[in-house]
Amino acid sequence: MRKALRAIWTVVLLLGVVGWGTPAQAASWIQVTGPIAPGLREGMAGPAVRTLQGDLWHVGLNPGPADGYFGPRTRAALEAFQKREGLPVTGTLTDATFSRLVAKVLGWGTLSGLRIVLDPGHGDGTGAWGVYPGAKDEHINVYQVALSAKALLERAGAQVILTRKNGQDSFYGTLRGLDARVAMANDLGAHLFISLHQNWNPDAGLRGVATYYWKADSQGLAQAMQREVAKATGLRDIGLFTEPFYVITYTRMPAVLVELGFLSNPEEARFISRPSFYEKAAQGIYQGVLAYLRKR
Repeated sequence: MRKALRAIWTVVLLLGVVGWGTPAQAASWIQVTGPIAPGLREGMAGPAVRTLQGDLWHVGLNPGPADGYFGPRTRAALEAFQKREGLPVTGTLTDATFSRLVAKVLGWGTLSGLRIVLDPGHGDGTGAWGVYPGAKDEHINVYQVALSAKALLERAGAQVILTRKNGQDSFYGTLRGLDARVAMANDLGAHLFISLHQNWNPDAGLRGVATYYWKADSQGLAQAMQREVAKATGLRDIGLFTEPFYVITYTRMPAVLVELGFLSNPEEARFISRPSFYEKAAQGIYQGVLAYLRKR
């Protein structure tokens, strides 16, 4: 199978197929097809590279946004993995590196049996608006973050349920809105509940990430989530707060509400509306869950 994949990639390399990324970059990029396998190196682009970037994120390294382009940041992350694992540091996906990375991926399973409800806040056009150039509305941003986080958590073995679909409010049986979100988490027997939002304040200078909790059993999750999301995104760490928000008060499991930046801050609004931010925030959520479980 590996030889077949290499043969396919060799043909692609010889043909010099490009077309991934911006026009200025595409001239020097080589697009590859097929699943992740040995042979990936700097200058390549395609779905296989995006998978590699996701795997590097999963093992705690930062290859940059999962954009499918093997650039300097992806190379640096791969070199860091090789160094950490005691492998020859080549910056390319060698056979040994591929085998070790696959072993790490298959060995994740640390979240097997865990049921998590991710609650992308609002929906149906409600929530904070992205009024500045380059900014998107809150309900759009947090839904994309939730999708990315869902993929990471599920790959680690967790069962993840989203409380709503894209562009819609939450519905559960005859319930709608906050009642539906709470009932869904309680009825499904979720172990963790994580609600995602973005902030707005009349003071346009405010910025950063904050995490809210209300119940005593949620403090540890809030601490882990705040620390890891701030670290992964680079947002200012505002800290923890206690507030009796409905979804974190009436859910019967550890529950937190994370405010992922301020849409009222023009510069931060653009930053937290980018796909690269969605990936970083998702990685922070993933690492936050792991950190919380390690300290239980």
